[in-house]
Amino acid sequence: VSLRAPCASGVVEFAHWLRVVLAPPPRLQIWMCRPTHCTSPFVCCTGMAAATASAVITGGGSGIGEAISRRFASEGAQVIILDINDEQAKNVADSINGKCFQCDISDSGSVESVFKKIADDGPCPDILVNNAGIAHIGNATNTDPDDFDRVMSVNVRGPYLCMSAMIPLMIGNGGGSKLN
Repeated sequence: VSLRAPCASGVVEFAHWLRVVLAPPPRLQIWMCRPTHCTSPFVCCTGMAAATASAVITGGGSGIGEAISRRFASEGAQVIILDINDEQAKNVADSINGKCFQCDISDSGSVESVFKKIADDGPCPDILVNNAGIAHIGNATNTDPDDFDRVMSVNVRGPYLCMSAMIPLMIGNGGGSKLN
């Protein structure tokens, strides 16, 4: 799987970043990637070998989220996929022996309900990957305010809601990591 992520002045290979984040042993504490052409570092603090990790991945039913889900699973992590498209999430979860929950991350009720189920099912996850996002093609003169609000709700509010729900679980579990 080859994933690429834009950065300040180019593109960074994303698959390498995931491979290093999950590489056991001993246990990766902090890993930073700051390519010479990029001023925006990627930082990850996992603190555990992948074989013992449990990861929640938003938008894990398709696209980059699916690739992230598959990579975490291939490294031995227990994967929990949150996706608005339940069918796609179920297909990926079944193929990697993971779990999935339908969740609209822009809706606080949906997020609270799903994280309560995750906590009740156990074990509490160690990693949150805020991957879900949407895009809208347009500019200030032709973008409807409702479209703008939807993008902000999913791309900004969604990760905030997931972090708000997940951080108490991580604290109760002795720590964890979030990847935004």
